[in-house]
Amino acid sequence: MDFNAKLVVLNSKTNGKDKLFRTVQYGCKLLWYLLWKSRSNKDYIEKLKKIEAAMSSTRKVLRFAKTHEMLMSALNSIHNQDYFYRYILTLCNINQACYLILDNILWLNSIGTLNLKNKKPLNDWCNKFWLFSSILYLARDIHDLISIFQAFDEEMKRKNDPWQKYTLNEQSGAYTSAKSNVYKTQLLKKLRLILSNQKNIPLLLDTAKNVADIFLPLNSLDFIKLSPGAQGLLGLISSIISLMVVWDSKLKL
Repeated sequence: MDFNAKLVVLNSKTNGKDKLFRTVQYGCKLLWYLLWKSRSNKDYIEKLKKIEAAMSSTRKVLRFAKTHEMLMSALNSIHNQDYFYRYILTLCNINQACYLILDNILWLNSIGTLNLKNKKPLNDWCNKFWLFSSILYLARDIHDLISIFQAFDEEMKRKNDPWQKYTLNEQSGAYTSAKSNVYKTQLLKKLRLILSNQKNIPLLLDTAKNVADIFLPLNSLDFIKLSPGAQGLLGLISSIISLMVVWDSKLKL
């Protein structure tokens, strides 16, 4: 499929539009912060802030009524044969559904359809569900990475690799120097194995996306303090990765 055909497909998908607008949103956030730091023209900064706000509002419209999709995904994931994936994916989808319900309520309030006296509790819960989802998705990625490492160790056992023959020094309770060197060598081999195998690229991209994403709700909940520039950079990284996955289905985990 050529570039133009892929662009048409991307534009026809609601999810594709959402990721594209999210990329623009966080890109503008990063850009106006850099301009602010360099004491550039305030008019440019205000224009970028308006674009950022417009992209955020547009994405809320695109997400409206998407809760049903998440609930259906939760019902499908319940039947997953793997117990770990069954619980993780089901909880992820339920969390996202709860997040979207609150996000829709907050959006209706912002356009005047609802009149909430105090929206902070709802906003906090919205960010909590976002955080829970990010944690669960990251847990899935870590689980998959550990599985790859374990498969590597099993392969080394079958090959009678020296890595498996070194034992703990019983007198000192510490690893020998040779053991330490072999450990470092095998760790590097594991890392090279993951990075070199194209089958692992979707997992690595998803891990990077979730690591970047997890800081955003943490900041919104005041667990950490990030500058607008850091938020923009992290959001831009996760948005670009998400956009890549929508663009090329082979990158989807």
